[in-house]
Amino acid sequence: GLEPHEIASLYREREAMLLAIKEGIIAFDQKGAITMMNTSAEHMLRVSSELPLHIDQVLPNAKLLLYLKSETIEPNIETVVNDKTYVLNVKKVMQENRVFGGIVSFREKTELTKLLDTLTEVSQYSEDLRAQTHEFSNKLYAILGLLELKQVDEAIDLIKEEYHLQNRQHDLLMKQIRSPKIQAILLGKLGKASEKKVHFHIDENSSLEPLPAHLSLSHFITIIGNLVDNAFEAVLNKEKREVDLFITDIGFDIIIEVSDSGDGVNEEELSQIFTRGHSSKGEGRGYGLANVKEVLDELGGWVEVANQKEGGAIFTVYIPKGTKGE
Repeated sequence: GLEPHEIASLYREREAMLLAIKEGIIAFDQKGAITMMNTSAEHMLRVSSELPLHIDQVLPNAKLLLYLKSETIEPNIETVVNDKTYVLNVKKVMQENRVFGGIVSFREKTELTKLLDTLTEVSQYSEDLRAQTHEFSNKLYAILGLLELKQVDEAIDLIKEEYHLQNRQHDLLMKQIRSPKIQAILLGKLGKASEKKVHFHIDENSSLEPLPAHLSLSHFITIIGNLVDNAFEAVLNKEKREVDLFITDIGFDIIIEVSDSGDGVNEEELSQIFTRGHSSKGEGRGYGLANVKEVLDELGGWVEVANQKEGGAIFTVYIPKGTKGE
């Protein structure tokens, strides 16, 4: 009952709507032949809607035709295409209780997970800087208290001790570790170590030039942050609370080594510690090392873990300075 110009207008509106939606949308008939695919779906699945396609070709593991025969369809179906995980929602196209096909909308889960992980790591980075500020404020109040009590010599001794410690650490960071990104991360960890009463030692033989452009701050927040935080946690209940870090970029790789004076890694868990969700620390843990492994896979790097003879674990990370393929 519509005029031709009204039909054309509805068609244009539908096309504009499909182009504007960032989710992938595909319509298919009861035999699985694709009748419509928006631009987002083409880009995500790396296919062209101009070719005759079957739904099982573009989403081979989803088995969407089976859902057309089922009475209920579960939301948020997960499937993997081209090494990426997508979350799918399927709706039947029906008229007079007859199924004519289906429409599937989907979005990429991988990017969302990465974004959430990055936000978590940046939040931890912010918390480390807060710890540094908090610890420094405590020392200032201690000096103020000594001065108010006329304990001038004790205040001077505390200032000298703190100056000597800060000067040694900052000289090492500023002169030998020339990457502002790594300097910022390590300064935050030094503050956190002081707050937790852990002796965090940066090897004096460490050296690092400014990082290549393709290596971002978030990469190192994830790698250094998780390895050092795990080491801090491993020594918290020990009489000897020591964590050591060595970093160098001599050669073709950036090498980061983190060791601690804890109990080490259980031999039975060595093969599983980088598995997402695996942890001996309880429910809701086991994501830090998995994030480290994912970042290293992305950068073409790798990690080795071993137990030291004198006790404690040692993690060694290798990150190629070149991009993949170089």
